[in-house]
Amino acid sequence: MKNLFFLFIIPIFYLIARDLNFERLYVNVNDCLKGSKCFQAVASSFLIEKGKSQDEYIPSKIHDYKKETAWCVSKNQGIAEFIYVPYQNKASINKYKEILQRGDYYSLFTIVNGFAKNEDLFLANNRVKKVSIEVQEIGYTMSVSGPDTATGTDIYIDDGPLLNSIHEIELADTMDEQKFKLKIVPKSKKDLNLQMDLLFKIIIKEIYPGSKYKDTCISDAGFSILVPEKNKPQ
Repeated sequence: MKNLFFLFIIPIFYLIARDLNFERLYVNVNDCLKGSKCFQAVASSFLIEKGKSQDEYIPSKIHDYKKETAWCVSKNQGIAEFIYVPYQNKASINKYKEILQRGDYYSLFTIVNGFAKNEDLFLANNRVKKVSIEVQEIGYTMSVSGPDTATGTDIYIDDGPLLNSIHEIELADTMDEQKFKLKIVPKSKKDLNLQMDLLFKIIIKEIYPGSKYKDTCISDAGFSILVPEKNKPQ
């Protein structure tokens, strides 16, 4: 009987050790839950404006590739508010072994500041002056969907989340698209055959004040891998 009890208690401790809240967040942002939408931005809050649809300024507006829409926040004029933005890696070149052999891994951060639908809205609302980008690293393998994988997926998280890096960035007060190259150095040492994935969190630190409103907006933002020249398709 003692041995039987021991067999039952191991899976329980294993489930407790897993960060299920992080798994749900990671899958919602960077992957697809079966039966639901894929690659969804997740934010601390968003503006609901009287007389407009409740989804007018929702997090997904930051990742719809449209300057005419925006994710907006009103709490504390946006200071300390944050948003997780989807990132699609390239599994063909994201194995730890290959990254370390190349000796480089860069991500491109692209952003359209403020409410860039037109100049009047851009100036009337707050724009972002400084952001902190927190990068979480995940070492994973693909597996058959089951109790050990992230719920609703075929992803098995072998290592992480690990805090990979924090990047402090100052943005120009312009409606033009801005780009920043972020160097990523892998942290996981568990298994060189794992794939590396990244989860990006943008935190608002400072703003450019709007002339009329206290809401802070970002029209578009995204992260993409900078593929090394030798790995680019011909």
